[in-house]
Amino acid sequence: DRIKSYLNAIMGTKNLLFIGFSFDDEYFKDIYYNSFKHLGGQHFIIQDNLHPDEARDMLKAGLRPLSIKVDTSNFSENYVKALKIVLKNLL
Repeated sequence: DRIKSYLNAIMGTKNLLFIGFSFDDEYFKDIYYNSFKHLGGQHFIIQDNLHPDEARDMLKAGLRPLSIKVDTSNFSENYVKALKIVLKNLL
């Protein structure tokens, strides 16, 4: 209940940007989706190599996905480079 209240307070007043979070945690997804139904808002997620079906599901759930193409060779270094470019352009 404490986590739900905290998330509701944030979602009700801020736009969220999820970075490095796959949204695979069912407990968190449940909390997020229930909060979004009541509060709405505009929230974003940066995902690497996002499949169109995954993007569609995220849009239905109220998340606006920002997909970055990341070469899987030396994934960590390439992910950081791509993420820096996106963040630089958001600011």
